[in-house]
Parts: sequence; structure tokens; C-alpha cells
Amino acid sequence: MLKKVVDWCGCSPLVFTAMDTFKYAVETAKKKTVFFGRKFDSFISQSAIAQAESQAFRNMAPNLVDPRHASFERVWINFYNRIVDKSRWFIESFTTLL
Repeated sequence: MLKKVVDWCGCSPLVFTAMDTFKYAVETAKKKTVFFGRKFDSFISQSAIAQAESQAFRNMAPNLVDPRHASFERVWINFYNRIVDKSRWFIESFTTLL
């Protein structure tokens, strides 16, 4: 069963992996409908997130989520580069595109 206490000290991993998906299977999720978002981390396990998304959208339109699509197992990463992102060149290039 899932813990009721959140460990903020960082000394224990509180992230779901592919092996933990049974903890939020449909039957279990019906008993406990709220899950703490910190438990999902795409760097640890993208498949755990994909499984949760599949369950969340299982009753929606069938074409809403396609688990066979390449993007289903992918994640966006926000990368900030101080030199590029604060440069005048970047701002001018961006405004030119607009």
C-alpha cells in the first residue's frame, strides 16, 4: 500500500518505477484516487508515467491516447543555457520568427 507520509528529506526514493505500477492499478486507484505528483519522474521511469496516463484516459475517446505512438514513451526536457537564452541574438531571432 502507498505511504500516507511524504518523505521530504530525499534519503529514500519516492518515485514510481515500472515495477511499482501495481500500486496504482485500476482496482487500487479506485480505493485511493489521489497520488502525489512527486512520485512520477520521467528520468527514473517513463513507462510508469505512460501506464498512469493509459489508466487515466482509459474511458476517453479511443484515439485520445495511442500507446503505440512514438511520443507515448517520450518526455520534453526543459534545458536552460544562460549564455544562449540571455543573449541578444536569441531574443532578436525569436522576435523575427513572430
